[in-house]
Amino acid sequence: MSRLALLSLLLFGFACASNPARSEYDFAAEFAQVQEFLWNGETEDAIQYLEPLRWSESGSVALERLRQDLRLNLGQREQVIAEIQQWDRELPRHPDLRYLQARLLEDPIGRYEGLHLLHRQYPQHIWARLGLVATAQALGRWQRAERWFGTPEASGGSGAFLRVVQARLLAHKNNTSAALRLLEKDAYELHVERSVIEYLNLASNSGNNKEARRARSELNLRRVNQRPRDRAERIDLAFQRLIGEWPHIKDLSLEEILVKLDQWAHQAGAPAGWTKVPRYSLAGVAQMVRPETDAGGVTAEWAKAGRYLLAGSAYGRGNELHLLRGVVVMRLDWPGHVNPIEMVASRGVFSPQNGTAQGGTVFRGFYLRLDSMERGAERLSQALVKMRTNNPEFATSPSDTLCADLGPLESLQLPTRLRLQSLEATASSVRDLELVHLTMHEAGHLGEILTWLDEGLPLVSVGAKFLSSQMELGDPLLWLEYRAQLRALASGWQPRWAFAEILDRGQQPSDPYYAAYRSILRDLVTLAEHYGWPHLAQWDQQEPGKIVALARELLRLHGLQAGPDQGTDRLIQQLVDFDLLENSPGDRFLPVQLNQG
Repeated sequence: MSRLALLSLLLFGFACASNPARSEYDFAAEFAQVQEFLWNGETEDAIQYLEPLRWSESGSVALERLRQDLRLNLGQREQVIAEIQQWDRELPRHPDLRYLQARLLEDPIGRYEGLHLLHRQYPQHIWARLGLVATAQALGRWQRAERWFGTPEASGGSGAFLRVVQARLLAHKNNTSAALRLLEKDAYELHVERSVIEYLNLASNSGNNKEARRARSELNLRRVNQRPRDRAERIDLAFQRLIGEWPHIKDLSLEEILVKLDQWAHQAGAPAGWTKVPRYSLAGVAQMVRPETDAGGVTAEWAKAGRYLLAGSAYGRGNELHLLRGVVVMRLDWPGHVNPIEMVASRGVFSPQNGTAQGGTVFRGFYLRLDSMERGAERLSQALVKMRTNNPEFATSPSDTLCADLGPLESLQLPTRLRLQSLEATASSVRDLELVHLTMHEAGHLGEILTWLDEGLPLVSVGAKFLSSQMELGDPLLWLEYRAQLRALASGWQPRWAFAEILDRGQQPSDPYYAAYRSILRDLVTLAEHYGWPHLAQWDQQEPGKIVALARELLRLHGLQAGPDQGTDRLIQQLVDFDLLENSPGDRFLPVQLNQG
């Protein structure tokens, strides 16, 4: 008696029953190993691993299906058919073999008829039934597929295939949510490639972009080793997996999210260890993973690859994670503080949140998004060119007569005139002037942020500020924007450009900083009236140094100081040293003595 015949007696008995003595569940470890080979693109290794597990040796239809598919992908259809035919000669009309042979037919009608006949002869054979249902689905015969599917029991390794078939039926009935839930475990816990692909297809076809993104991120991460990748790519894949999973994990604790990020980083072959990184904490209402690179570890390793992670949570805001990409990290001493600060320039960002701010001072330093800033600068540059081309006399300041009946905050397009003056007075481009201004604005936040990080958050005084800001400006945080922009104006670096920003945003009610910038504008105009300045629309006649002096006086009246000149000068020098500015922005304007009118 041949070995194959003996196996048939042992597994199926003389009645040729369809349930093997060794359950398909017993091959779970082998199935998982094959999946690992496939995720890594190691098809030859998978086939070699499956060779001693072929159906004639193991009786596993699930593993043989995998083995067949892999060999078919290598163009070995004739060899696969010949092997099945040889087994069939030794075990004629065995239902497993007839199924394995029928599924190889390329003609869908022939495959359908063969599986239909097999199902009629062996109605309890799970693979024949599922194969028939899947073929009927492919042919668009959904009613027949529904009838034949019935309520078959999953038989070990057929479970994933069964759930794919059932998920298609649910999706056809417009119940895609239930279909995706059915595939959830196979796709994201057992990591069955076919299940992930099916999840992606069903989500895409139903227009569920979030779940499609989730599946795509899983596929990309699992296939990370199918081609050579540098460290930056591996970090990106891990973080994109977090973005894909975000709707399902956003309400977890920050610690739990970081655990998952470390797991995905490990899978991607990227440095991990974010759960071990120290965190900043502000009075228990907010926390943030320390992103600075000076501590080494995963933060420094990611920075070497041009990646900088911002991860934190705050009461009432939940978790936020942003991955700055293409970063340049500049470290410099800041007057009055022992520890240096980091200025991080980024060329892009990945984030599960809708939009990442153009800049942010949320650690011991700040970041600048060059990509976002440059897009805005290009739009502004085109607008200025158009304005100058269409109206050569535009730069002329309005007359006293014209301004006599204007309200105190009417500017008569002063922002454009100020910007044109700045461009004419320097070799800098719009892009460079925007970068200088963004840098000074973010540096304007350091007065509060560095103090809080060094000394803790003074709850009483800050709480009062939050409350008054809410009452006066409609937002508890806008007082910080008031201070930062006023310090940017007082820094002396391109004050006309900084004031033009205040005018623009303080005259646009739809701008999120409208209330804060309008408050600055109102306070500056009121103070300027005390010193006998002309109407606001004529401030293009004022020396830049006077605007700096006015801003510093307003800070003094609030009990505040401008940022340290030595510190802001160092920031500009860093931008020059790292070739982030196309041309030097010139010299800082010094404040000019204010005389009362």
